[in-house]
Amino acid sequence: MRSFFIKNFPKSGTARSAFSIIELLITLALVAIVVTFTIPRTTFVARFLVQAEINKLYAVFSYLQQWAIAGNELQELSFDLKNNTYQFKTFQGGTTTQKLPKSVRFGFLPGVKGPPSNPGKPIEIAATFPIQTDRPIVNFMTNGKITPGTVYVVDGGGRCLGALTCPISQVSYIRRYTYDKQQWKTW
Repeated sequence: MRSFFIKNFPKSGTARSAFSIIELLITLALVAIVVTFTIPRTTFVARFLVQAEINKLYAVFSYLQQWAIAGNELQELSFDLKNNTYQFKTFQGGTTTQKLPKSVRFGFLPGVKGPPSNPGKPIEIAATFPIQTDRPIVNFMTNGKITPGTVYVVDGGGRCLGALTCPISQVSYIRRYTYDKQQWKTW
């Protein structure tokens, strides 16, 4: 019986292999600090990806607008909201289809009001350009005018929202917006 106690209950001052409560608390505090610094970074990355896609769309819109003016030929861009793609004719006469990365999609955040320039009612559709042949279509006229409307892009986690708009005006222009802290901001 004495050998049982010696084997299972070592004398005080011998090494043991368990964690103390202090060591456990220090480990949890370090994990909490790492998580605190990591979570805002993921939102930053999501915002960056949404803004990158809005910038890419802005470049395509500008390209098609200038091409319509210079070539004296109507240009067209169509959105496939279900497959997160958009399509337009290239300068060489072919057609190109651009797909949004998996981390972003055409969409909007629930309860957000639009359009960004004058938010009045909740957004109901990811692109407000006129629908032709079951797709929203943007026309770029030879006089520089662009079909008015808005397209919304949201990250996959539903945290960040961006918009590209072509408002109704005498001279067409393109605006980029981001939705931050319950309001739309231009950039």
